[in-house]
Amino acid sequence: MIHKTYEQGKYHQFYVYEPKQRLVMALPFRDRVVQWAIYRQVFPIFDNIFYEHSCACRVGKGTHYAADQLRHWMRKLDRQPGETYFLKADVAKYFYRIDHRVLFELIKRKIDCKDTLRLLWRIIKSDDGEFGIHLGDHHFEEGKIKGIGIPIGNLTSQMFANVYLDFLDKFIKHTLKAKHYVRYMDDFVILGKSKNKLHTIRQEIEIFLADYLKLELNNKTTVDNIWNGIDFCGYVTYPPYRKLRKSTKRKLKRRLKYLQKKYYKEEVEINEINASVQSYLGILKHCDSHNLTMSVIGQLEDEILNQLDLEDVLEQRS
Repeated sequence: MIHKTYEQGKYHQFYVYEPKQRLVMALPFRDRVVQWAIYRQVFPIFDNIFYEHSCACRVGKGTHYAADQLRHWMRKLDRQPGETYFLKADVAKYFYRIDHRVLFELIKRKIDCKDTLRLLWRIIKSDDGEFGIHLGDHHFEEGKIKGIGIPIGNLTSQMFANVYLDFLDKFIKHTLKAKHYVRYMDDFVILGKSKNKLHTIRQEIEIFLADYLKLELNNKTTVDNIWNGIDFCGYVTYPPYRKLRKSTKRKLKRRLKYLQKKYYKEEVEINEINASVQSYLGILKHCDSHNLTMSVIGQLEDEILNQLDLEDVLEQRS
């Protein structure tokens, strides 16, 4: 990097299937160290100008922050006269559709160091493969598009993704004047007292995305009453309470059943089960889940249950 001769290594490709199929592209360790060094220098420059309630991959934010902020606004607006509605949307195939040229122009608004820009452009355009895919049903193995898409798996991709949609954040806040707007990566919610106004906002966002960012909203985008619940950041939130998403609940129970079978076959250790259970209980703490928590604990065999670190939960159970 000092001598400006750095060349990025080759990507290793693999798939993850939870919560849905995604193509992940991982760089060798050497290149991940380089990306970490770049990230530490560049990200603070952008983080200082990001929208306050852009919640992904930022210190002090995250899914629980986003979900809590949404619930706070829902309760606040629900106390006001009239019905309250929400626009829930996400960007279709977001990481795979980010335009390289548009992204680079947005970066150049804040970064003027030519060496840094040259390095960032090498990472963005990458000569090792094509990352873009067509909208709609697709197969990752064929029909890739050059000039769009950033690899899921890169630390810099998290930063690039936030930089790209910060342009949308500014439009929604300053042009559309949306007061109650929260975003987690490409998933966002806007609250309002007028259903018609939210439909208009949706149309304006669709035009802005197409014209400036070359993106589209997912066809699941909806406008509805907040009392029908908002599915956001892993939870379904209503004004008075919050529930775990049904699909997450099913996966949680299936995973515990699977781990118990593996344990009795001596294929996993008890500490792996304990780590999973503690993780699930941590998720459940952030929603109204007493009955579900007891159901999860009740699913565990006594031989396993007695070896887990669940003192607080077992006290609630007794």
